[in-house]
Amino acid sequence: MRSEARRIEILEAICGFEPKSICLVIDKSKVLGDFRRFPKSFYKYTQKLLHFELHRLYGNVDVTIDKFGSPEYQLSFKKYIECEVQLSLFESDLTIRSAKTDILLQVADLLGGTKRKLVKGEIMDVPRVEALLSKVARYYVNWPDDFSSLQIEGPTTELDKKIAATCLECAKNYVKLHGHGPNLTAKVIALEYLLFVVRHMNPKAYTLTGELMKWLDENGYDYEEEEFRSNIIGSLRDDGIIISGSRRGLKIPITMGEMLDYINYSSRQFIPMIKRTKRAVEVLKAKSLGTIDLLEYELRGGTNSC
Repeated sequence: MRSEARRIEILEAICGFEPKSICLVIDKSKVLGDFRRFPKSFYKYTQKLLHFELHRLYGNVDVTIDKFGSPEYQLSFKKYIECEVQLSLFESDLTIRSAKTDILLQVADLLGGTKRKLVKGEIMDVPRVEALLSKVARYYVNWPDDFSSLQIEGPTTELDKKIAATCLECAKNYVKLHGHGPNLTAKVIALEYLLFVVRHMNPKAYTLTGELMKWLDENGYDYEEEEFRSNIIGSLRDDGIIISGSRRGLKIPITMGEMLDYINYSSRQFIPMIKRTKRAVEVLKAKSLGTIDLLEYELRGGTNSC
């Protein structure tokens, strides 16, 4: 639609039917890493954000989505949204159709395209167009947002705020240092997603290991779970990135409570192992009447030949 006058004319007609719109506005210049190398994955995860807001605000709604990609991708996309947004919890129906035959999709296309033109400064009669959009717009989701303007409910004390600032700063600096160029590493991609969750989805939410592994697989990295825990999460922690873990999953901690949960969870895993190892050393020493003392053997610089 090249004519602005024609666009305004159609917008005025649409407003007569009083539709309501939610618009997701993405500033790609602020997106960490090179998400644009993976357009289909990028599309999936931004749609996840939009659907999360849609169902958070309105609960049970039927959704029709414009076709994107191959039929195989459309099927995987539908399953992804239904799973990730947990549509099974709602009485909702998700349908994929072509905008060529669906009038509501055409309306959504026009409203979204007009908003994009406003943001990019491509509209001449800004006041008139903004007034028309304001008649139908109910909510705007701006992504990504800066952490400084994000209201996180978790960090309420000064101590929590320091923990949040430290953990997020470490993660962001790592991405900035290692996330440039065409060849992003799997560690950067995983860390970007953990940042995405805490900054733009739900700062209190934990991410399941399987979800992170799926994200890596979408971006061309296939890991077994043990390999993922060691080479990705373990390696990031070795690099000084603070990632808390519990039975609920993984996250960048933003409160003292989350740090304590992580320490307690780790303690429950490793302290029993240490106790059993200590017991084995003591039994071996006692049975051998002191001739086999593994701790002393190590101190004397012994080899693995024992």
